[in-house]
Amino acid sequence: MPSMDHWKSRTLLLIAAGIVVVCMFVPFGYLAVYPFRLFNTFIHETGHAVATLITGGQVLGMEVNLDTSGMAMRRGGSDVIVASAGYLGSLFAGAALLYAGRYRRWARPTLLALGSGTILATVLFGGFGHSLLAFLFFALGGGLLLASRFRFAETRFYTPLNVAGAVLVLGAMAYIWFIGGLLTWAIGLLMGGGLLLIAATASRVVQHLTVLFLGVQISLDGLHSVQTLLHLTNSGHSHNDAQTMAEHTNLPAEFWAISWGLMGILVIAGAFWMFWRQDNASTKSK
Repeated sequence: MPSMDHWKSRTLLLIAAGIVVVCMFVPFGYLAVYPFRLFNTFIHETGHAVATLITGGQVLGMEVNLDTSGMAMRRGGSDVIVASAGYLGSLFAGAALLYAGRYRRWARPTLLALGSGTILATVLFGGFGHSLLAFLFFALGGGLLLASRFRFAETRFYTPLNVAGAVLVLGAMAYIWFIGGLLTWAIGLLMGGGLLLIAATASRVVQHLTVLFLGVQISLDGLHSVQTLLHLTNSGHSHNDAQTMAEHTNLPAEFWAISWGLMGILVIAGAFWMFWRQDNASTKSK
C-alpha cells in the first residue's frame, strides 16, 4: 500500500488540479491565474537565457509583456538549442514541480530553490541593460532604509539615511523602467519573494499545495503555449521559435511546434504517472 504521505500528496494534487480547472472555465477565472501565466512566460524566457549561456553566448536581456508574450535578446549561442529551450524549458519545469510534489518533505526545498532561482534570473537577465547595477542600487538603498529604521531607531522620515536610501531605490526603479524591465522585475521579485516567504512561514500543507499548484499550472499553460505557437505558425506568423528552428534545420515550423507539443505531453504524462504510481520501494522502507 502507498504511504500515508503519498495518499496526502495525491489528495493535494487533485485539489491543485481542481483549482486550475475551475479558473479555466468559470467566468473571469482566468484573471486569478493571470499572474502565473506571466510567471510561465518568465520561465520560458529564462530557458532561452540559460541555454544561451550554456552554449557560449551572451544574454543582452529579457522582458515579459502584459499580453503574456516575451522576448530574450542574445548574442551568440546555439540557435537550435536556444530556440528549443523556451517551450521545452517551461514544460520540463512543470513536470519537475509535479515530481517534486510527490512527498511533502520535498516542498520547502523546492520552493527555496525556485524562489532563489527566480530572483537570480531577474537580477541577471531582467530588462535590456545593466540589471545587476539596478539590483545593487536596490540592495544599498534598502540597506540604508533598514539601518535607519532598526539600528538607529529613527522615527522621522527626513533623515540623511532615509533620504539617501529612498533616492537609491527610486533611482533603481527609474533605471529598470528605462531599460524596459519594470514588469519583468515586478514578476520576478514578487513571485520569487512570495515563494521564499511561503517556504519560510507557511505550513507544510500550504507549501506542498503551492508546489503542486505551480506544477499543474505551468504544465497546462506550457501545453497551451505550444498550441498557440502552432496556431501562429499556421497563420504565417514568422517571428517565433518554431520558425527559427525551421530556418536552421530545413524542417517546417509546424514540425517543431507539433514535436514540442508531443514531447511536452509525454514528459508531463510521465511526471503524473510517476507521481501517482505506487512506490513500492519507498513504502517498504517506511
